[in-house]
Amino acid sequence: MTASGGRNPTTVVKVLGEVCDDPAAGVAEDDRLLTRTAQDGVPRLRLWYNPHCIVLGRGYARRLPRPVSHVGGLPVLVRSSGGEIVLHGPGVLNISLAVPAVLWNGSIEEMFRAFSAGVADALRAHGYAVGVGMVPGSYCPGDYDVAIAGRKVMGISQRRTREALMVHGSLNLHVIPEIYAYVLDRFYAAAGIENTADPALIGSVFAERPDRARVLPLEQAVAERLFSAWSRLTGTSWVEG
Repeated sequence: MTASGGRNPTTVVKVLGEVCDDPAAGVAEDDRLLTRTAQDGVPRLRLWYNPHCIVLGRGYARRLPRPVSHVGGLPVLVRSSGGEIVLHGPGVLNISLAVPAVLWNGSIEEMFRAFSAGVADALRAHGYAVGVGMVPGSYCPGDYDVAIAGRKVMGISQRRTREALMVHGSLNLHVIPEIYAYVLDRFYAAAGIENTADPALIGSVFAERPDRARVLPLEQAVAERLFSAWSRLTGTSWVEG
């Protein structure tokens, strides 16, 4: 929802925080987020945590040599956006932003750039050496990955409809790279994919700065920096409401 206020219109954004009990419901809620934004024209930012699971991009899931429903005790779920594979869990902050097309309907690259810039700025503001760009050899590599000291901490993907756009990412806060890589390798083997994950390229935000783990209000910082990035992109002032 946008309200005129002189030269700087205001965009009111709904911010939702959630800790999910059901991993499938957690993933599916992003589609409902997009649908609601398409219906009422209100941008929504969802900051949420999911139980342990493996999540695949829809196109990637269709191309697998063999379908996989579980790896060990972890369910394998499919999201409606693109990209390859990511792990969810209590130590991973999922960030989902839905924007109505009537407010902004720019390019795929612009949307990726603004989203990754907002998250990267939130981390830089708290002393992290952050880069944005592909991390060669990492899991699910993309041009707008967020990395700390060369180790990937977040990948992003998006989905677009005629009425609304959604971009989301999974930010590794507390993960153990060796375990993350082990789960990925088990999935690759089960799916018949000749690939291995390199734990040296998998990052964890608080592993880089353990002193920040108990004091960094990261959800708030991410919301503020995303609001700043999207205020610049849309030419409106984003505020929570």
